[in-house]
Amino acid sequence: MPIARIIDREDTDVANIVTFHMIQLTPHVERRAVAKDLAEKMWPGAFISLDSMEVLSTSNAELSWMQHICQPRRLHGYAVRLKVERAIQEFFDQRGFLATRTPLLVPAPGTDPLCPAFKVHGKNGSQYYLPGSPEFAMKKLLAAGLGPIYQLSQAFRDEPASATHLPEFTMLEWYRAGTLQDIMNDMESLCQSVAKSLFGDTYCLQDDTKIRLDGPWPKVRMETLFKNIGIDLMHDDLIMHAKKLGLMPNDSWDDTFFLIFLNCIEPKLPKTPLFITHYPASQAALAKIVHDNGTWADRFECYIGGVELANAFHELTDVKEQEARFIQELAPPDDLLLQALEEGIPPSSGIALGVDRLIMFMAGESDIHFTQLLGPHNTPKVTWKRR
Repeated sequence: MPIARIIDREDTDVANIVTFHMIQLTPHVERRAVAKDLAEKMWPGAFISLDSMEVLSTSNAELSWMQHICQPRRLHGYAVRLKVERAIQEFFDQRGFLATRTPLLVPAPGTDPLCPAFKVHGKNGSQYYLPGSPEFAMKKLLAAGLGPIYQLSQAFRDEPASATHLPEFTMLEWYRAGTLQDIMNDMESLCQSVAKSLFGDTYCLQDDTKIRLDGPWPKVRMETLFKNIGIDLMHDDLIMHAKKLGLMPNDSWDDTFFLIFLNCIEPKLPKTPLFITHYPASQAALAKIVHDNGTWADRFECYIGGVELANAFHELTDVKEQEARFIQELAPPDDLLLQALEEGIPPSSGIALGVDRLIMFMAGESDIHFTQLLGPHNTPKVTWKRR
């Protein structure tokens, strides 16, 4: 039965669970208790966690397929997904952005070494990639004169699944003429608009704690975060500092930078929204280089709840520099992108936002797997026995 039919029907236990818990987003002990009673009727003999509304175990040791998919926690995450994606589309449509759809088989995976791509081999030796981002395709559309533009699409990165990452995930990207400050303004307005559509107020949830989304959100330079732990990012020996911090770096400066950031800085970031600006130039990817008390990548990342939510660039438009970066990263070049850049692209900025993580914050969910109904990493392992 489609989820829409489940929500519409009020004469089934599933519909009641959706009505009492999944659609009602504000944490409330009494409401959860009602949903728990209904869930126990649907899953006889099960132990239902009142905190997470997850079916933890059953008297039969294993959940049936329906019980696995229709867990209240999963249905809640999916109900929030529907509302969040609808709110995103309304936000951009009302502001005159053009919704785009670009291919999921692409000739070049991108130049970011931190985004390993899935390869797809076709007949006659043809090779494609699943995109880790629609950025290349959307920049081609900008060069054709389209803009401002946005896209909600699936993206793929060949990295292990975790509580905050899926190898296949939902990405939101938008591009517009303007500066990174314009993108920051968009980001704040978007999150506030989504929250208002769900709660009637500008907050999101993490561990049942409200995180206010009122702007303006603070900004901090990456070098400042390193100075706070006693490291001069421009001049100090990162490898030496990493060893002093008890880490085990390799000989790569960039790898050591991320090792220190992920272990010593990111865990201490505030839960409230934060823009981190001025990344090292070696991590420019598709961003321009800016000279501002040093040489930096003109980009920022947005954190909420201590988790990276979005990554923005002042877009690189120089065709020679883009070609050089393809060579530098040993990445397959995208000839159509280079041609589009050569013909000219207006000064633009763009951003990639992880929609699944945004859904987590709006649902008060700690595990990204519960934001979707199906996926290779959230389904039970079954060995089919032929009868």
